[in-house]
Amino acid sequence: MFSSPIVPTGGDSTIATVSIGTVLIAALGLFAIGITVLVVRYLRLGISGVGFGDRNRSFLYLLRFSNGLMFRGIGDKERRSRTLELRANLADAAASEGMAKAIQRLGSPRRLAASVMEGRIRPTWVNGIIAGGVASFLAVLFHGILADAWVTAAEVSGAETVNGTIGLLPGATFTYERGGDYTLTSVWLLIIPVVAFLLWARPWRLVLRDEARVSSGV
Repeated sequence: MFSSPIVPTGGDSTIATVSIGTVLIAALGLFAIGITVLVVRYLRLGISGVGFGDRNRSFLYLLRFSNGLMFRGIGDKERRSRTLELRANLADAAASEGMAKAIQRLGSPRRLAASVMEGRIRPTWVNGIIAGGVASFLAVLFHGILADAWVTAAEVSGAETVNGTIGLLPGATFTYERGGDYTLTSVWLLIIPVVAFLLWARPWRLVLRDEARVSSGV
């Protein structure tokens, strides 16, 4: 099983824990990063010289198109190139017939993205790596909170050694030795990021390369 020591071996009884405040700060940091990325994409994709409503409408359409390309495994460089190309075409069309009609004529951005790949799909390895990293980070934080609660309870008990399981995480065990190690052993620290990686990377697409052979959403 995958082990994560809570504090180093030694006589120091200082407890290394992850507080709820740390989790909130981390969550706010991730939220701020997400908002920043969204603002940057809005400034890059939003068509200038049109009304506020048309700018938002075009941004959402281009964002869905870009996400559709990413969903099908197109690399970042090609995805940006195709999205900016569509942005230029959409701006020209909107200038002559209006944004609403131009978008309506293009049809669904997801279908438009599918037509670029001609029904072919690829694994999304980068998405999988990012998802696995975020999942691993959140899993460690969650385990840290549980370890904090366990250490507090174990110290209050006054026992020299405390062993037990964690109900929220089947298979996870906690070992406490007064003046020594505090160790949380949990296979979930490995399972959670691996599952996140697989769900977002979709490696099965290496076999099912034809979109007609996979169900919607794969």
